[in-house]
Amino acid sequence: MDTIDSNTNILVAAPSEPTDKSLMQQLSRCVADIEEVREAHLPAVIEIGQASSARLTLVVVVRQNADKKQISNVLAGNMKSHLSAADQIDTRVVADDFPLLDSIRATGCVVGWRD
Repeated sequence: MDTIDSNTNILVAAPSEPTDKSLMQQLSRCVADIEEVREAHLPAVIEIGQASSARLTLVVVVRQNADKKQISNVLAGNMKSHLSAADQIDTRVVADDFPLLDSIRATGCVVGWRD
């Protein structure tokens, strides 16, 4: 579980295949009880300079002053409880001023949203 800061070079896109509805529901449950979470998305993410291909990544958006490390730890516990080992996916926690947030939103892969 990592955080992404504005210095991390990534590309985001919609997943190449439709995401399983039950996985989306499980991920929604993982973030629903974390008050600091503003929104969550499940785009395909490629980290530039990494040898791996695009991976589904749960991008969790929090307020700028939120403790991203603490939220990451809570989220990790929730995901361990709600997802099978086969469904474990990458997770990134970003602030609501993250420069690629508009691109992430544009993928249309919304897991959850809190106004």
